[in-house]
Amino acid sequence: MDQDDYWNVSHSKSFCFDDLDEIEEQTDDNISEISTQSSISLGAIINENDLQVILDEEIHNSDSVIPKGLTLEEEVKFLRRKINEFYLTNHPEATINKILLNNACSLECYKSLIEKEELLDAAIRSGNGDAILKVIFHLKNTLKPAIFLKIIASRLEAVEHYINYLKTTMKIGEATDILTMLDRREEAALLQFSAIVQSKNAIQKLENLKKTQELFTNPFLINQVQSYINLLELQINERMHFQPSDVIDTSVLETLYVACTKFQKFSEPTQSTSITNPFKIVEKFNVAPAQFEWIALNERAKSQAWRDIESLFEKKSSMLKKKTFTIHIPLEIVILKLHQLRAPQAVLNSFLHHVEDPDRRLTLAKKVGAIHSIVDALTILKDKRSLEEFKESLPSMTAEYFYTEKAITSITSAKSLLNLGKNSSFTN
Repeated sequence: MDQDDYWNVSHSKSFCFDDLDEIEEQTDDNISEISTQSSISLGAIINENDLQVILDEEIHNSDSVIPKGLTLEEEVKFLRRKINEFYLTNHPEATINKILLNNACSLECYKSLIEKEELLDAAIRSGNGDAILKVIFHLKNTLKPAIFLKIIASRLEAVEHYINYLKTTMKIGEATDILTMLDRREEAALLQFSAIVQSKNAIQKLENLKKTQELFTNPFLINQVQSYINLLELQINERMHFQPSDVIDTSVLETLYVACTKFQKFSEPTQSTSITNPFKIVEKFNVAPAQFEWIALNERAKSQAWRDIESLFEKKSSMLKKKTFTIHIPLEIVILKLHQLRAPQAVLNSFLHHVEDPDRRLTLAKKVGAIHSIVDALTILKDKRSLEEFKESLPSMTAEYFYTEKAITSITSAKSLLNLGKNSSFTN
């Protein structure tokens, strides 16, 4: 088969003008035979699909398909003329206009490679995605795959519309092949990755991720995929440890939360070598300190493990032989959250103690009802009058009442000592 013959090969039978001339000659030579027949098959003139398109167009443009009162021979000539008009006026721009107007039209008359390319270019010029896709589908059905891909690959608008269509219809394999052929390998890898992560089978997902990782070239993306692989491996290998909580295919932070519920050594986290140690998870997956503190704070508070909360922020220093307080969350937010989670006053007072500004400490202490911190702040401010008023608001003979009274006494004693010192200096 030579090159010209190849382009005339189509999966669908189309109308041929040579056939039309031959049929016309046969019809003229056999008028008497036609007039004696009760019916004639139009299948000899045009295939059923194209005939239906013409009839639909005629119905759209006129009230009647064939004028009434015609003989059988006149009807055949009328249909033949309509067929001629249909194909002769079917140049690319006219065809695309019909598509845009949602009128009936056939693309089967575009048989050569040049005609098909011109039709695709006309669709691209229209800027209409539906028209572009309709022409692309026609080319795909009538051309060899290699030629089809070569044509659309040379036209950016066409290839983008087709790839988007493949993504929408989840034909990931074909979309990936086209992107790879265009040397858009990173995009192809990302497309495969997005399809893989939607799988419900964690084991299969893990295997496919390891294969897909090899397709990436960007170091950042390689690290991100590796991190996801590490997380899945941790969740799958340690699923018995996390039970009854199901952490398979959850995020790093969700996994970290569950790990906090299982961990028992917040005061000495380095003593645990388990890979489910939340401190090791933070290190392995580069979780920000503030994120970890917030997750652990909420989990330990809901578990009422108040000592663990203090251990999160107060660490023993081997060199200074004392505890150091380190926090990456705004202290005010932590105190208000602990109050919301019904932390004991001792815990609230412990955190309020680290608020250095006495006025700010006093404001926060009043918000959360931390009596000792209120008294401490007023004592630092040497506000004896406010302390006396506050003492009157407390139930008598309680620990808080005596604590406030002691603070008042200390302020009074301090003032007395100060006055005594002044008098001694004056006398001398």
